[in-house]
Amino acid sequence: MAAVGVSVLLVAGVVTVLLVRGDRAWVDEPRVEGDRYAFGLPAGWIDQPSARGLLSARGDTEALHVLSGSSDLRRLPRDGYAAVVRASGERIDLSRSVREFVAGARASGAEVRLQDPPRHVALAGADAIAFDFVITARGVRLRGRGVNAVHDGALYSLVLTVAEPAYASASAKFQHVTDTWRWR
Repeated sequence: MAAVGVSVLLVAGVVTVLLVRGDRAWVDEPRVEGDRYAFGLPAGWIDQPSARGLLSARGDTEALHVLSGSSDLRRLPRDGYAAVVRASGERIDLSRSVREFVAGARASGAEVRLQDPPRHVALAGADAIAFDFVITARGVRLRGRGVNAVHDGALYSLVLTVAEPAYASASAKFQHVTDTWRWR
């Protein structure tokens, strides 16, 4: 099995997240479009292609987007960022994806603790698992939220990672991503 899960997401010791609620229209707002999905871009955030290389990926995993309000890549964990990662392979398993995320982060040297048990949610109608976590890497404590969903045979992992003081603001922006997420 390609630890294809979220064990691929590791940026300066962290990952990204999401939860889905509502059915807001977002046609007139800036959006990000992928080959199998689209979502609204939160006000003040930009998609940063140059930051994708900061995410380490294993197996058949690809960092698709890194969203943040900071153009300074060194500030991403402090200001908050959301990553969208896609993993493909023969053994995609949504039920194991959170365990793989935790194992992958720990393998990178980070300490990870889930704040609550993962919960089943829907991401634009697809079965998904949402989870909240705390990660400590290089002496820095970060909070995060993630949503994993399988669509067309691939695991999509949306993860928010941010320092505690900026959590409320970044979490609202991440919620915007999940609320406006659409499958194609």
